[in-house]
Amino acid sequence: MFRVDDVVRPGGCSNKTGGSYPMMIYPNIVNMLGEMTVDVNALCLDRSVTYKLMIEQRQVATCTVVNPAIARCTIPKIYDWGTKTVFFQPESTGANDEKAFVGYIYFVPPTLDPMRLDIGNIYDWFKNPIEYPVMPISWFPRNFTNPDLNYQDNTQMRISDDTLYAVQLGLYVIGYKETKDDNIKKFRPEHRVLCRLTTYANRNTYEYRFNAQKERINLNQVEHWYMNDWERMHELYTFRVGYLKLAPIRANDQNVAPQLLSGLVSSPISLHWLWTSNNPQYDTNSYSQQQADARTDYVVKKATEMCHDWYDEDGAQWNFLRDTETNASCPCMEIQAKYDLGRFMPHPRCSQVFRDITCTTMIGAKNCYMSASNIYGSYAGTGRYGESESTSRFPTHYGQVCCYDEKGYLMQTTYQPVIKVIEQTPYNPGFPLRAYEFGTAPYMGQFEVPGLSAFHHDYMPYFLCCK
Repeated sequence: MFRVDDVVRPGGCSNKTGGSYPMMIYPNIVNMLGEMTVDVNALCLDRSVTYKLMIEQRQVATCTVVNPAIARCTIPKIYDWGTKTVFFQPESTGANDEKAFVGYIYFVPPTLDPMRLDIGNIYDWFKNPIEYPVMPISWFPRNFTNPDLNYQDNTQMRISDDTLYAVQLGLYVIGYKETKDDNIKKFRPEHRVLCRLTTYANRNTYEYRFNAQKERINLNQVEHWYMNDWERMHELYTFRVGYLKLAPIRANDQNVAPQLLSGLVSSPISLHWLWTSNNPQYDTNSYSQQQADARTDYVVKKATEMCHDWYDEDGAQWNFLRDTETNASCPCMEIQAKYDLGRFMPHPRCSQVFRDITCTTMIGAKNCYMSASNIYGSYAGTGRYGESESTSRFPTHYGQVCCYDEKGYLMQTTYQPVIKVIEQTPYNPGFPLRAYEFGTAPYMGQFEVPGLSAFHHDYMPYFLCCK
């Protein structure tokens, strides 16, 4: 049985040489943060054999045999944006003359993940103060199965068995930041599980086979912290941005931050609302207007401290506006950007081509374009003092964003005067980015994570310091 609008994929398995049959992978669009599983259908499987899914030039994913035709592989973090070739074969390759089956996975940042966790209007999460203390959340219960199931005892399991989907789910807050690490001489991306907001029971009754489960998130309550009181008072505010993850609860995750199981990840959101949640300074059971104002003032205070740190950190680096505006200045008209395919492309989140609900900054623009690759700089060595004719161009980690109004004219940039008669007037032009939206090659040493680096270094200072 299948729906008429489904993509029907052939099942079964084959022991013929790799490439005789294409390898089936579901889902084949994967969040680059990993921490999720994909089902692989290729050669016929033996439960006594260990199988691996190799990702080109990257890590190896470990796999578990579900049945003779399907292996479930846990994808690691892949800090890249694009299609990767993957190879599936036994760990003891060559012993029995097995050949690798070849397939493809498209890795996307959490800003564009089609299977991301639905947490309502993303723009509401960036407002200060948060207008709604209760936020919506929804997911399809059949995306989760009981993690305690043992696939090695040859027990036959039917996907129609409702007991497979009876599992307790935890909603975790994961903070992200990247700072200089002297040991590796580069910026180290850090993903830290900060807390578990609440727990949900995955509904496994018949009506939820195709219906989404809809719940609520109370932002003023935290079920369990993975930070002590001192860290919550002094380090929590250093996490400007993060994301929510819905995953099955491990039995031993009460004291230390757990290694989360595979689950659903949300789009990047601001974490300023978490700075006062269950904060020892505001630990009370009553909620008055005075306390609400005190929470707002505390967020402003901590955001100001963050802005000072960001200003010192960003001000010590190269002036990226010089290279950005010299080598990738915005065309005056949208029609010019549209046909300048070598330098510009439609913005993946804020354009009519790739319009997405996670566009939080350029609201009010009809269309936005961004540089199609990392901007090339012209100042290096002696050339940084102006003698650029003796230097060669080199790739940077900068990016350009250009937004246009309904008449196709370039909107003013943020470092030029912008007159707003009404505070909420939707006029938000594009602005250059120190961290390119698509990330940067690892050898650059910093700003390499697609999406998250731009949020940490560019978008969050925009919301907490400028806007």
